[in-house]
Amino acid sequence: MKPRLVVSMIATLCAGAAMASAFIAKASAATAPVAYAFVSTANPNNVSTLAVSSTGSFTHVGTASSPTTIYHLSVTKNFLFGIDNLSNIYTYSISSTGSLKLVATTNAGQYVSGFSSQYSAAVTQVDSAGSTIYTMVGTSQTNWYMESFKIESNGQLQFLGTSYADPNALNQIRFVQGGQFAVTDGCYNTAPGASFTTDSDDVNDIVTYKHESNGFLTYVATSNDAPTAQSPYEYCASLNASDSSNHFAVGFTIFNPPGDDIEPGFALGTYTVNTSGTPATTSSYENMPVTSVGDPYTMGIDPTGKILAVGGEGSFQLYHFNGANPITAYSGVIQTNDLIRNIAWDKGSHMYLLTDHSVDIYNISTTSYTELKPWEFTAPYSMIVLSLQ
Repeated sequence: MKPRLVVSMIATLCAGAAMASAFIAKASAATAPVAYAFVSTANPNNVSTLAVSSTGSFTHVGTASSPTTIYHLSVTKNFLFGIDNLSNIYTYSISSTGSLKLVATTNAGQYVSGFSSQYSAAVTQVDSAGSTIYTMVGTSQTNWYMESFKIESNGQLQFLGTSYADPNALNQIRFVQGGQFAVTDGCYNTAPGASFTTDSDDVNDIVTYKHESNGFLTYVATSNDAPTAQSPYEYCASLNASDSSNHFAVGFTIFNPPGDDIEPGFALGTYTVNTSGTPATTSSYENMPVTSVGDPYTMGIDPTGKILAVGGEGSFQLYHFNGANPITAYSGVIQTNDLIRNIAWDKGSHMYLLTDHSVDIYNISTTSYTELKPWEFTAPYSMIVLSLQ
């Protein structure tokens, strides 16, 4: 009988160990971060990592120095990229715990003859595969290039070449159609010696690029298709965002000719980009909501493609994003008392707002939102979020 007792005790101990292991695994999963929020700051020039729990609480992982102030951030699962106002791209490796290490510096302007640092667009974007990164540089006010770089396994950037960049459309680059096309926007004035403060005849540019198999962006076309504004007003394309499908949201400043005085509000339209890369819209003043956010500065669409947020001076506003159908109201204006510099999301139903003093975080769904505890920063400049789910 003794051997049976020994076997029974061993079985009990093994079962207990298995239960303990399962408990530890569940506890570890519960405490593992669902996202990392990366924030660049000035004075001093740094990039910080915040780990975000499933409940939306922040934990400071660490801070890495940056050679200069980083104006804009892009991220893949392995690397964080920051660009300054002189077209220098800094590559940071991301460790398994979220800490950062500067591993490469690339001057994007060196690949364009005649580049002048005063013509630097402090904008980057990685493609859907996380294998290529893009920025825009110029040699004059009217001569700009879209640059493509392959991201090497060590974080170095391999220059792939340049495409035409529309000098009137140097806003954020967005991907649509499953990453097959990239889109950006802007507007200009056709009158001789035109100024947005003195002339009318504003023209909107929606610029598309084809994503080639090696990651290179090939210029496709510039469309002037724009929503109809109520007479005598005109629209000027500005902020943009895209969903994970084939839709591209654009925020339009409203001008009142002939002096082109800026009217209060910001009209929100939507485009559908087809499989040939052609954008089209059914938006017009009759179905476009006008946000009451003061001086809109940033906008973004959540990973589900159902919520659009617009942030500006001291407030933000939420909308239901409905693809090709008109954008509809969700919330009223929500006061924050600080400029909102960036809007980001993770896949765990969290929305992040970078203000002049903090990263604010919200639990959000299509029916409700709840503000959680923010993380304070001094002189933040840019933010991006890497979802780990």
